[in-house]
Amino acid sequence: MKLEQDLQYFIDTTNRSAPAWLEKGRKILLAAEILNTELLQLCNKYTNSFPDDVESKFMGLMDSLMLLLGLSIENAIKGFIIANKPDFEKPSELDKYKFNSLGGHGIKQMVEFNIGPLDPIEIDLLNRLQESVIWAGKYNAPKKPNKSCENTVSIYPAFRDKDFHNCLILFNNIESLTVQIWDKSEKQYWQWCDNHEPIKDK
Repeated sequence: MKLEQDLQYFIDTTNRSAPAWLEKGRKILLAAEILNTELLQLCNKYTNSFPDDVESKFMGLMDSLMLLLGLSIENAIKGFIIANKPDFEKPSELDKYKFNSLGGHGIKQMVEFNIGPLDPIEIDLLNRLQESVIWAGKYNAPKKPNKSCENTVSIYPAFRDKDFHNCLILFNNIESLTVQIWDKSEKQYWQWCDNHEPIKDK
């Protein structure tokens, strides 16, 4: 029973730590950078079209890269939200920050709501990364038609050679804002940890 309680305490406190969310997002970016390098090398080598065997590799790298980029932003923006309210009593309290939008993967909604207006490049990037996190990085097709897509060509998120660079800029911006807020709210986090008793969300 003690082990189970310790595990629950670790889960609860880690999920309330903004630095933990940022650290995870940063680690995911490191893996994404490796994929991005190899993907760009393929693009530079085959400027016109890919041979059949190379196209499969390209698609696998692209799907994985976009998924990882999306997950890095998801972790970063959730860290930002947690930094704003590390002492929440129930997870449902975070709904007002869009924490659980689209099953918790609505990164565009989370970033737009919590960080502020986005420029066209960020909107385009987040729309595609969001689709990748929800389905395109993992499955062959969405479960149902996407309302934002006008045809079968546009339903699959495209890759752009500046995606990693633009994602890194956005991540760094969210990280910087999160650290600023956490400097002020970390005390609330430790107070919550000291007084923590597991509470089931209703």
